[in-house]
Amino acid sequence: MKLLTLILCCLVAIGVSSSDCRSVDRLLAHAQSHSFPAPLLYRAVEQGSHTALQQLTEWAIDSDTEHWLQLAADSGSSEAQHHLALVSTNLAQQRQLFMAPANAGHAPSQHELALLSTNSEVREYWLTKSAQQNYQPAVVSLANWLLLNNRSGEAKQWLEQAANFDAASAMTLVSQRWRERRYDEAMRALESAIALGSDEGNETRQLIERFWQRPVSRIAPANANCTMKIQPVVTNLSGIAQAVRFITQFASDERVNALPICLGQPVWQEADYGCDANFAGGRRLGCSPAKLAEIVEQSAATHIVMFAEHGKANVHNGIMYLDQSDTYDVFIHELAHFVGFADEYPISGELAASLCRRQDIPNLVFMPSVQKRREAAIQEVLQDVPAYAHQFVRQAIEDGQVDILEDAPLIPPAAKKWSGLPFSVSVSKARTCNNDDAQAFKPVSEITFLEHHDSGVIPPFYRYLWEQRLQDPRATVPVYVNLAQYFESVGDNQSATLWWQRYQAFRTPKLEPQENTAVAIQGHIDYN
Repeated sequence: MKLLTLILCCLVAIGVSSSDCRSVDRLLAHAQSHSFPAPLLYRAVEQGSHTALQQLTEWAIDSDTEHWLQLAADSGSSEAQHHLALVSTNLAQQRQLFMAPANAGHAPSQHELALLSTNSEVREYWLTKSAQQNYQPAVVSLANWLLLNNRSGEAKQWLEQAANFDAASAMTLVSQRWRERRYDEAMRALESAIALGSDEGNETRQLIERFWQRPVSRIAPANANCTMKIQPVVTNLSGIAQAVRFITQFASDERVNALPICLGQPVWQEADYGCDANFAGGRRLGCSPAKLAEIVEQSAATHIVMFAEHGKANVHNGIMYLDQSDTYDVFIHELAHFVGFADEYPISGELAASLCRRQDIPNLVFMPSVQKRREAAIQEVLQDVPAYAHQFVRQAIEDGQVDILEDAPLIPPAAKKWSGLPFSVSVSKARTCNNDDAQAFKPVSEITFLEHHDSGVIPPFYRYLWEQRLQDPRATVPVYVNLAQYFESVGDNQSATLWWQRYQAFRTPKLEPQENTAVAIQGHIDYN
């Protein structure tokens, strides 16, 4: 290799004296004006010139010449070693190639080695080494790594540093400072993000100017028959953009925008709603209703949507809880729960034990399992048989001599509630009660938005049922129930009574007798 390089040097350096060939300065000077400088630069590298090694590396990378890049790497160029590692397609080889320049203090190689590591301690070690040299990608990566591992205190210095040059980091700092209610610092970070070209930053500033601390206003009816009035309540910075996006999407969503549902403008105020991903130990997202009563009063809302940070989406007594990762499809799925639609995916055994015995679910009917129906039929037969013959008759049935389910229906009689409607019905098994011994049935054969929310399928029959439920105030539980239960729990019986009265007025048509409150609530369960 060295002989070949020496020959190339001599061929290139025709007209250059032997003393010139040995002079580093002259080799560098001739290389600057030569169309093929690599041999001259390499001769200077052999004489210990760091400048020549840097120039040879840059030329080899720019010209994508593997031979000279390898020589530069073998001569100790960290940048050349780094580039060879980048173009390798073998992960194990990449790690090996990055190791030498990383140990030599090459910040980009330290960063790449960190990203390739599957060991958290090793990853953090190399991220820190690289970030300490102010290598910007490493500063961003280290801040994100520490935040991901819930070490916000340690991330602080790196996030603040990253926010000076990285728009996404600046927006993360905005959210963090806003959550801490350090609004002035949040706004300074926001201006930094905007200066760095963040479209999200511009949108966030507009949302702050439009909605932050705005007084609550009454929900304006979107149509003449607005039976469900939903007030969005935002608890964090990311939630305001999410809420506005959902409201806009709903207005143009032809699947649901003709339903008598009105969405108010989001309420976004400085308030602690006590939201928790494991609210009251229930393993689901929830918030305290304590500060919602005034919002409900001022907006005339019947239902609330809370936009919180983290937790499992669910509906509970007139309040929907969404976290910042939930999509519009999740919102529509949960919206159907407001009027009693049930999930068509397998629910927990605990919930199925009560749900799968009910007959008031609009999209489902239920029937006991074959085993349960068979045992019930046996008991009915045995009622007409003398006690001494019970064992003989049961044995005859078990041996197959008698088929007591011969005339049993294959679908539940309750499915008749779907007949006589202006839609084609195709009764099909649903997976809702898979964790129970009952079988659920739905009126359509396709997979709907209640089984997979991202399928987007809302059959026309479901829209019809949805609208029918919205016209019946007894088919939904408004937020009034949640508020009444809250005030009861804190001993404010006067306020609780007022909200129970509001609930009764909501669900009881004029001139019709009121039903017992406790029975009505027990008869309606909201679903996760």
